[in-house]
Amino acid sequence: MGKSYYWVALVLALTGCGAPVVAVAPGFTPVMLQGRAGGRVASGLCGYIGRRPNHRLQVSADLDYAKLRVTSPAVVTLWVKGPDGVFCATPIQTRPAQISGYWKAGTYDLFIGSPAPNTLPNYQLLLTTER
Repeated sequence: MGKSYYWVALVLALTGCGAPVVAVAPGFTPVMLQGRAGGRVASGLCGYIGRRPNHRLQVSADLDYAKLRVTSPAVVTLWVKGPDGVFCATPIQTRPAQISGYWKAGTYDLFIGSPAPNTLPNYQLLLTTER
């Protein structure tokens, strides 16, 4: 039997950066978000991103393990700015871009990028504690 993830209806709080905030705590239910990737800002190895984050993640307490995975019909990247610095994930062959492991409590700005400027492919972003 395959895993099933439910779309979570979120009340979106807007921050000063204009990005929707997703608040999570240890033991959270998987969350699936969607949007449009890309932008005009060159991020280096993570391609082109928007001036503002696509999403903002608020982690209320340290997470021993969590995973962010972004999928799209197009090539997309994941650029995360958090309390411990900036991290970039790119797809490897047929595997989508993802970042997983220990997540320190704090705020994370999530940018979904694309290899070329001003291309805006649709994406789905999964946040889960499942390995």
